[in-house]
Amino acid sequence: MAAACICQPNLLEINVSDGPLDMIRKKRKIQQPQPGPFLRENKRQPQFSVRRVNHCYIISLYKEITCQLITEIIKKKLSRIWGIVYIPSYELISDNHGNQHYVEQGVDEDRLSSEIMEKLNPNNIDLEATQIVFDDYHLESSRLTNGIIISSSSDRFLKEFSFNNTIDGKFKIRGTSMSADSFGKIYGVMWIEVPFNGNSSPNGSSISGFSTSQSQVESNDIEQEIRAFNISRSSQESIIKKEVSKRLKGRGEICDHENYNKATN
Repeated sequence: MAAACICQPNLLEINVSDGPLDMIRKKRKIQQPQPGPFLRENKRQPQFSVRRVNHCYIISLYKEITCQLITEIIKKKLSRIWGIVYIPSYELISDNHGNQHYVEQGVDEDRLSSEIMEKLNPNNIDLEATQIVFDDYHLESSRLTNGIIISSSSDRFLKEFSFNNTIDGKFKIRGTSMSADSFGKIYGVMWIEVPFNGNSSPNGSSISGFSTSQSQVESNDIEQEIRAFNISRSSQESIIKKEVSKRLKGRGEICDHENYNKATN
């Protein structure tokens, strides 16, 4: 996730005190570290949304995946496979003095970039990025309320979710995905499934003034996933092309230096 625009994702925001269903209620104030400048403006903390589907709540956490993170992942992967994908070829030529030496032939950078893109597998890059941003997120049951606590020490994030329905304690990470807003910002998404006991509401529900249904939410999720897929592929291609150009340029400068030394010796 390479756009410069800063905008919140188009999420279903939850206000703990609003909404006729009052799905989430803030029952107690959790003691957190003293708020310093970093905590007040911590852009690494995730956004979240909550919805009820059948007999469970789905908590979705959204964290931005930056272009810098994608670049770091690609650089590491590219370093491991560069010797495999880049096989230089040389041509023996003679200079004006009759001296023969080998000169590296030109490389089709677009073809090389495409080959690298295939070997790196864009889906694996997206998956690794999402795993990194949620690497130290921890789930635990709340001892004082009917809910769960989600925390991250690296992001200094601590949030308690408590519910009207009695949950059965079998909450789990349902999976991860990608999402993108209309401004081109990409997010890693982690879904947490929290089953509860009792009857669920009909398909339609109203939360904080938004009228939603399961089909509407799923449709929005799919649209945002497709948008993220396209943006991510374009971003990865651009990063790979830049890295290939840099490496070839660096290689060319080394060869020129070596040829110069041979010619002067």
